[in-house]
Amino acid sequence: MRPLLAALTLALVPARGLTGDTDPAVRLLERAIEIEQRGPALAEIWPGYWPPGQPFVLYLPEVGATFGGEASPGGATFREGPLEDVRFWYVLDYPGGPANTVALRLETADSNLDTLFHEQFHDFQSDAFRWLGEAGGEFVDISALDDLETFTARVEIERHLLREAISATTDEARQSLVRLYLAAREARLGDAPGDVRLAEDHMEWSEGTAEYAATMAMTVMEAAGATSASRIAARLSEPLFSPGQSYTRSVFRGRAYGVGAAQAWLLDAVDAPDWRRRVEAGQPLAQLLAEHFARGDLPPAAAPPVDDDLRAEVRRQLAALPPAPTRVAEVLADGERWLELVVDVPASRAADLGVSFRSDFTALADGLALNNVDQFLLQIDDLRVEARDRRIVLASSNSAEDRHEAVYFLELTAAEARTFEAQSPLPSFPTLELPAEQRAIIEADGDRVTVRLTL
Repeated sequence: MRPLLAALTLALVPARGLTGDTDPAVRLLERAIEIEQRGPALAEIWPGYWPPGQPFVLYLPEVGATFGGEASPGGATFREGPLEDVRFWYVLDYPGGPANTVALRLETADSNLDTLFHEQFHDFQSDAFRWLGEAGGEFVDISALDDLETFTARVEIERHLLREAISATTDEARQSLVRLYLAAREARLGDAPGDVRLAEDHMEWSEGTAEYAATMAMTVMEAAGATSASRIAARLSEPLFSPGQSYTRSVFRGRAYGVGAAQAWLLDAVDAPDWRRRVEAGQPLAQLLAEHFARGDLPPAAAPPVDDDLRAEVRRQLAALPPAPTRVAEVLADGERWLELVVDVPASRAADLGVSFRSDFTALADGLALNNVDQFLLQIDDLRVEARDRRIVLASSNSAEDRHEAVYFLELTAAEARTFEAQSPLPSFPTLELPAEQRAIIEADGDRVTVRLTL
């Protein structure tokens, strides 16, 4: 790690509650110390998730950063100035610290830390979790659902039942509610295409467990605040559809955070045998819930019906959803000028091709559409592409025996498109930075420009 330019000692941290004019550098340091002090409790959330000395960085642009855990072995320290390698809201394996350092970029010194704990769990998952069978994609073709209105209404019923289950005050009530939830889920998914169940199981397993870990961590950090159950109940009470987001983004991604967290919480609450290890081994949370709650010695539960009021509300929400593309070709047809960026790397290096972005996005059958991009970074070794304030499409990747091609489409203005010339260095613009190097091959054909970068 680079030498620290400034350090604040523990004596600088106020002994009592903070006032509104507390120096943000002092507040950052205090928060890092709080995380270190609560390390043993964080370690109990999930074995291996927050090990002793877990390194982390809290970064506030224009102020500086605090380094904690093994990122500052002598105790939490503060460093003034910007961190040039923290451009996104979080960075896993932050290069300025030891292995597995998670860095969080804050908006204020008092910003919520749940992203720190959520993303660190994803870093832990990359080593500890292994999914069984085929991975579920985020995109689901909703045209294959016979009755989208009923399907969506049942999603809402399930979220309500889970909310009631984690808020239940007796074991008997909780068991009854979970069994109703499982019956409702099975009634909804029983006749749906197989990729629907697969998408839900996989997203709950991935994002739901990360949300569970973050919720438990924030409960540890805010011991005088809301309970973990009430935090998850609040998540399940949020509207299913967020403004401007597509059906697939809301139902097959956003829904999974609260639902998966609730499933994990329930497994923990009843001390289901070895449930964390089984999740790590790739078993879906809903399957483990069914094993524990829907036992053969109990009479089967009947799925609750969809009442007219709920159906009418769902119908209203569906009518208000924005139209959403389902394929890359539809997005490209909606734009006038595109840069097709083909990145060709050795097949052995495909996993090293890193993509980070801050943007709303739409899952497609054959890619991912980034809308209103705040920041986009594509990098492998010294090959680097940065972009913002434009639409970007992550299209399919093709792998041969010894080479791997990844294809990206970046929307261009008319002036930008005219700048590309064959056999010339790559241009750069205020909101698009391309590597001006000889290994780039440019093909310009009207409003379509193709650039091939080879490593």
